[in-house]
Amino acid sequence: MNNPPPTHVFPTGQIRPNHTHTHPSASIVGIALFPKHAAMPRPRRILLAHQPHHIVQRGHRRQVVFERASDYRAYLHDLHHHTVQLSVGLHAWCLMPNHVHLLLTPLDNPGSISKLMQHLARGATRRWNARKQTAGSLWEARFKSRVVDEERYLLECCRYIELNPIRTRLVESPANYPWSSYRERMGMAPVQMLHLHMLYVAMGSTDAARREAYRAFVQAGIAQAGIGKPAT
Repeated sequence: MNNPPPTHVFPTGQIRPNHTHTHPSASIVGIALFPKHAAMPRPRRILLAHQPHHIVQRGHRRQVVFERASDYRAYLHDLHHHTVQLSVGLHAWCLMPNHVHLLLTPLDNPGSISKLMQHLARGATRRWNARKQTAGSLWEARFKSRVVDEERYLLECCRYIELNPIRTRLVESPANYPWSSYRERMGMAPVQMLHLHMLYVAMGSTDAARREAYRAFVQAGIAQAGIGKPAT
């Protein structure tokens, strides 16, 4: 039986990065402000409202951040809570043992992505340190963010995220991995967190048609990469 029509649908983004131009004196100013041995500032992170972002956050020195099922469940609970509170659309996710992938669209406030990642990192670190009787951050200092500014790449990004467990040979089919958005997208788990992007919705006129089209899309990715078994 098909699920009811999707209610959490996010449109494609309309905002694009502005083009910037370097002032002719920029190199001179750079030399004056940042001597040869001075630490250069970190590049500014680009976050845009109404635009999908692929987020990656890794454990400190790539250490394991999820040891047991309860770690994954607690992180997903926080992810659901804070995306709702901060009005951030969640189009795909995958929790790997030592890092996470998220595909997010902030609504009016692009800074909500940074706030979301802070909440998630602090919650996971707090639980980890309490259990291990230790201190310090569980994560790398900065999460990585890339704006998905071409519509044709959004579905590819969803597929890339949900195929992570296959590429690392944790499972042979995305349907067998409980900590990604694939099972919820395919109707194998209750729809609780996923916000369906308009590009996904356009894959079919019904839930069943969309799922079949996306399943074929994922299978094509598996075949191209020569990994895993057919998607189910």
